[in-house]
Amino acid sequence: MPPAKTVVPVVLWGVTGAVIGAIALPVVFPTLAGAGAGMGGAPVTAMTWTWGSFLTTRALVGAAVGGVVGYAISPP
Repeated sequence: MPPAKTVVPVVLWGVTGAVIGAIALPVVFPTLAGAGAGMGGAPVTAMTWTWGSFLTTRALVGAAVGGVVGYAISPP
């Protein structure tokens, strides 16, 4: 099992990435995850704090990117 000094940053940054991906990203880039203008779709709206908001691809990608960042900055 990896030491706590590696696990803690990975978990914390992973959770932070999931929150950013699920909640904040649609506010900053409303058409990023949905069909853009000219593709016939509506922009993605910001989600509320529900479990459903974290069951999205944006949250999964945010958690993965956050976990990688946490691992990269964890002390050796």
